[in-house]
Amino acid sequence: MDVATCTEEVAVVKQKIRAFRDNVDSYHKTWYQAAVELANSISVEPSIPRRVQRQKNRNNVPAESPEEYYRRVITVPLLGKRVYYLPFPSTFMPLTNI
Repeated sequence: MDVATCTEEVAVVKQKIRAFRDNVDSYHKTWYQAAVELANSISVEPSIPRRVQRQKNRNNVPAESPEEYYRRVITVPLLGKRVYYLPFPSTFMPLTNI
């Protein structure tokens, strides 16, 4: 695989991750249901970590349900970071002209 092909592939992956992020509610619901089914198979109930007034070591995110909590704490930040850390195709543009 050459640099030009890789650049195109990175752009496609970024576009797909942006689509996930733009429709995070529907995708998260599907992913969360799969996680709940897996957890139920080993007798684990989904729950929200205990909340306190002052938090030092983890997010103290207000949420009405475990699904909402994990969407805010895991899914949304994860998708945002994936797009941010993938290289921009313009980074490789000088190499594609070789």
